[in-house]
Amino acid sequence: MNRLARAARDGTIPHGSIEDGTLRIDRLTADVPENAEELVLDLYRRMPSVRITDILPEVDKAIGFSDAFSHLRTGAPCADRVGLLNVLLVEGLNLGLRKTAEASNTHDYWQLSRLARLTAIDGEAYIWPWMKDARLG
Repeated sequence: MNRLARAARDGTIPHGSIEDGTLRIDRLTADVPENAEELVLDLYRRMPSVRITDILPEVDKAIGFSDAFSHLRTGAPCADRVGLLNVLLVEGLNLGLRKTAEASNTHDYWQLSRLARLTAIDGEAYIWPWMKDARLG
């Protein structure tokens, strides 16, 4: 902290400055190899085309992240996992319940709306249980 205070007084903060009492850090420039875009496109071509609605249930089955979401009044785990995953997609992708319901072959608007209202989907629930434990230690 002493070094930073000295650098601030002298106006010699590496890759930064203090302007009007606010610390400003210069943007880092990316060191990207010339053929990086080709490599990324090649990797995308090699990846199988998979729908996110197919991946989410598999990931949930493997690690159980949907257990972090519960009924607001009873605290019980959500019994409708597919509906919950749809609502999480709505939240994460900002799609809107109506558009998601129109694209869904499992849930209509009212079912998704009910799940969204009655399930504890908030910022705290998005922090996975083992991450909560890590913050405590």
